[in-house]
Amino acid sequence: MNAPSSFHGRIMLKNCADCKTLFQTEVTGRNSPVRCEVCRLSFRLANHGGGPRRRCKKYDVPYESINPRVVFERDGWICRLCFKPLDQSLLGEPLNPMAPEMDHEWPLSVRINGLKSPGHVLSNIGASHRACNGEKGDRISEQQARVLTGKFYPEIRVVCFAPLKVNKNPERRLTCTVCSGVYIGRSLKRKTCSSICRKAHEAAKEKALKRNKGLNQIPEKGVCLHCGADFKPRAFNQKYCSELHAKYAYKKRQSTERASQHSCLSCKNSFTPLANQRKYCSKRCRRLEKKRRHRFRKGMKPRNRTIQKAQ
Repeated sequence: MNAPSSFHGRIMLKNCADCKTLFQTEVTGRNSPVRCEVCRLSFRLANHGGGPRRRCKKYDVPYESINPRVVFERDGWICRLCFKPLDQSLLGEPLNPMAPEMDHEWPLSVRINGLKSPGHVLSNIGASHRACNGEKGDRISEQQARVLTGKFYPEIRVVCFAPLKVNKNPERRLTCTVCSGVYIGRSLKRKTCSSICRKAHEAAKEKALKRNKGLNQIPEKGVCLHCGADFKPRAFNQKYCSELHAKYAYKKRQSTERASQHSCLSCKNSFTPLANQRKYCSKRCRRLEKKRRHRFRKGMKPRNRTIQKAQ
């Protein structure tokens, strides 16, 4: 094993491999950094954080290692989707919806009539806000498809376009119910932006349940709405002293609801129907009507019986 160098652990100045500026670093042998802190973070996001290399391998498209600062400076730090300026101080903050981010003009997962995306290459990448990139997703219109095929595949002339892939659940700008902050999410059922806000939301719900628990306490004494007697209720919303009185009250409500005068189908007299009487005023009328129907089915002549109206 080789002995450590005399410069090991010392602070020295080095030129950044990307932006060519001087920065201080500690000599640690082979693993000493070759980029400044800002370029190191942007390089990590471009090659590892968002996983473009993994997605390019998944969709079988080309991949190139690209520094995001090169793309942002080429586009003048302006979003290609909303045409608003990008904030350079937010670079490297993936949780901020207004942070600058690289956007694929032809999404990696979209195929147009069997033609693959150009991949993660400089000609297919533009600057955008993270929120704008999330709202766009992997959706492109038919007009954009014609432009992209003419740009990346000029030797192929596409006349008819097949139905493009549509993301049924795209990313949206949502508002947190706790901190009122804007975040990017797909599900509308989610109401908080982070685990901290989710815990605060759950704690507020538990506190509201404890506060409302006192409203549903069982009273010590109750009065029956049917007989007026005092009783000890077993639930906070119990109104009757027994199930029998509850049934009597239900039948009474039904009879009052049907208080309108009905006409009997047998004797044609008007009557007030009860819960079990709807067509006939009495059992005798129902029995006579049944006999009439039986004689009619047998082909017998009906008897001329008249029922006098009860005075």
